[in-house]
Amino acid sequence: MLSGHRANPFYPTYDKFGRIVAGNTLEYGKDFNHLNYPSCVYLDSKKNIYICDTENNRIMKYSRDNPTNGTIIVDAFSAISSPKDLYIDQKTDDVYILDRSELNCYRVLYLLKNPTQTKVIIILNGNRCEALSIDFDNHRNIYVSETENHRIVKWLSPNYDEFIVVAGNGKPGKLLHQLTSPRGIYINKINNDLYIADYKRIQLWTSGSTIGKTIVRTSFFSPYDIKQDRYSNLYVTDDVSHTIQLFSQSIEATGLEGITIFGIPKKRTYKDGLINATDYLYGPKGLYLDDTNGDLYVADSNFHRILKISINGQFIPGKKINSSLYSCDLPMNITWQTNNAIVIVNFTNKYFSVEELYIDKKNNFFFIDKYNNKIQKYSSWGIINIISQGLMEPKSIYVDSSTDDIYILDMNSNSMENIYRVQLWQQNSANGIVLINGTGKSNSMIVDQNLNIYISEYDNNRIKKWLKHTNYTISITVIGNGWDYYGNYLLSNLDKFYLDEKNEIIYIVNFKKSHIIKWRLGNEKRTGEIIYSNQILSSVLGVTFDCNMNIYFFNSSSDGIYQINILTNQIRKIVTWTANYNIQSKSIQGFKFDSFGNLYLHIMERFYWNHFENNRIIKYSIIR
Repeated sequence: MLSGHRANPFYPTYDKFGRIVAGNTLEYGKDFNHLNYPSCVYLDSKKNIYICDTENNRIMKYSRDNPTNGTIIVDAFSAISSPKDLYIDQKTDDVYILDRSELNCYRVLYLLKNPTQTKVIIILNGNRCEALSIDFDNHRNIYVSETENHRIVKWLSPNYDEFIVVAGNGKPGKLLHQLTSPRGIYINKINNDLYIADYKRIQLWTSGSTIGKTIVRTSFFSPYDIKQDRYSNLYVTDDVSHTIQLFSQSIEATGLEGITIFGIPKKRTYKDGLINATDYLYGPKGLYLDDTNGDLYVADSNFHRILKISINGQFIPGKKINSSLYSCDLPMNITWQTNNAIVIVNFTNKYFSVEELYIDKKNNFFFIDKYNNKIQKYSSWGIINIISQGLMEPKSIYVDSSTDDIYILDMNSNSMENIYRVQLWQQNSANGIVLINGTGKSNSMIVDQNLNIYISEYDNNRIKKWLKHTNYTISITVIGNGWDYYGNYLLSNLDKFYLDEKNEIIYIVNFKKSHIIKWRLGNEKRTGEIIYSNQILSSVLGVTFDCNMNIYFFNSSSDGIYQINILTNQIRKIVTWTANYNIQSKSIQGFKFDSFGNLYLHIMERFYWNHFENNRIIKYSIIR
């Protein structure tokens, strides 16, 4: 995904709580222990902290261990105005400052050894010339992100009296040769690759290129600054989602949207600052990566402070699926005894509603009773309650047949917001263990053989994979781009999906667009492939797959169940509703296959919101 320094990627993890190293009151001010909307932070070779105290028109210097002992290095009395960024040469500790000139344009100042004097080495005048970021290459050329001019320029050393445009054409746009209000930039000192925090995307411009490459798109509300470590991981601040995101070389490792390594994505208010917490940010801007140890420093602008976030370890991407464990003995064109259906369960309780029928690998039947917040199991002794407390509108389950542990997707009853959760109910346990608390609405969950958990967040238009080997503390986005402004498929109201573990493919039935999408995990293009499109899918009520990944569905106007062969894209009717079982499309709640290929239908008719009739499971036996 990313060009870089080393072949073997390293995936860092960070402390949940940061440490305030400057500006410790969360209120703006002008004295030595206050900041006013800081926008950048940088360390010199001795680990002293330099800060763009933007609204106070000054550069502050703090010792690394004393957040109350700030020193004004240069301020408005030295003609500095609204500093936006700075750069410190680690060999000489020379300081370069990007600020605003009297003509409301940008300039770059060199801070002389006498720390009260500056020298202007670059100044650009014009009607639109706001700039937000600078960086240097190894030839001491200075790169400036001209935000209002929608371009990146390189000022040529040693005189800095001329520049060339290295990215963007001066006109805003989303094409690869364009930029829109670029902000933070980073120069790879080895190959001069230029990384740009552009509008809702991260762009890579290789040295000498006339077009860029989008390496991360639509994952951000508002990317502000960007840094790269020696392993080619990218770190990005987002000043609207209030987070720091990590992107690795591998989409399989950190997903389409990266991993949130710090911060809580939430709408902020001033009242949040009264808590004085250090586990979340408010409008983070400038970012500094200490490449000697991996620690991060961030200008937490709206909280008027600088946070240090310490590295505490690493995570290893999950192991690949063992495809040898998967086999399918079913023929591609299965037939069933559709004229001889068998009623296997009759639900006598009229207040029992099956939200989902689940069949485990041992062919045991489990029923989700959403309205009564229960999980029930069918056996030769009848229906028994196995979980009847501690649930809130359960949506989906998975049963680990090797342990009989049950994973349940439901809603977090302690939150007024749309927060789903996954609980683990171990065999014979009286209570569940909360493994996951996620943000959004979800009705569908799949657990793979490594016990990674896939969740469809249909209001966030994505599928997230929660990693078992991190104890579900880390999740990555494997499908979906959020709000799509770039031509990719917008997976609006994403709900049911199906995982082909052997081939690492997810199939999605997109009812709104009447097509079926095939999405290969780790797809660099970040798009799916439409494998079937037909208006008949627009009114689908139920979908399932067999182990060959053939697709089965019925809709509100059909008189049976149809199969789509994924190899030939041919469609055929496999079951016709029969009058003797009083089956209609509106009464079918779902259908599933057991491991032998037998087909089970759940039939239920609603009379009142919680009153049901003809509630039963019928079976169509496979013909071998």
